[in-house]
Amino acid sequence: MVRFDQIVVKLRWPLILLFAGCTAFFASRIPDAEIDSEMKSMLPDDMPARLHIERIEDLFGGSDMVMLVIEADDVLADGPLRRLQEISRRMERTEGIDRVLSPFTLKDIRSEQGTLVVDPAVKSIPRTPQQREKLRQVLRDNELVYENVVAKDFTAAAAIGLLQVDADDSETIDALRAIIEEVPGPEPVSIAGMPFMRSIIAQDIQSDMKRFLPIGLAIMLVFLFLCFRQLRGVLLPFLVV
Repeated sequence: MVRFDQIVVKLRWPLILLFAGCTAFFASRIPDAEIDSEMKSMLPDDMPARLHIERIEDLFGGSDMVMLVIEADDVLADGPLRRLQEISRRMERTEGIDRVLSPFTLKDIRSEQGTLVVDPAVKSIPRTPQQREKLRQVLRDNELVYENVVAKDFTAAAAIGLLQVDADDSETIDALRAIIEEVPGPEPVSIAGMPFMRSIIAQDIQSDMKRFLPIGLAIMLVFLFLCFRQLRGVLLPFLVV
């Protein structure tokens, strides 16, 4: 009876060529590899929670949000408020963003003498301290704006972009960074939201692979040499890996 190891030895060159070909094929796909940091991708395709999320996105659009938050001693001051207005306008024209929620796009819905009145939350930039204080009170009474896109103490305000379902995280974040540079000012502007976090995670994974993979391979080589004390004992297991 012919043993399995005898067959392997007899067909060693065809087997070596076969595995070398498989290795070359898979290696050729490496440039097309992508890092997927989307949490939803880790869930099974038929999981009810994932199916519900996809159904909601089909009906109402993307559920991901990205924010540009501007900070100042008083965001209702002329400089920060004008800068936020321009940032909001540019975000609305950014590819991948479906709609923007900011003090300039949200509404002030109220009743006056039995009539329903719908106005922009911020009609215009206040020119005087009196107008600014009046706007401050109007925003405090607006539950859509106050403590949602404007901080309780008016030291921060946000423009929130709701992303389209097929929006690319890295392209969207790059576009938002460009907006910050195109609308300069002394106030710090921060980016937040899950798309930003996914983009950072993908960058960190790539950075960690570049840093730790060579270190891991070097440790492997040293360990193999200490174990076998010969070049063949180092190279053959290393090539297999």
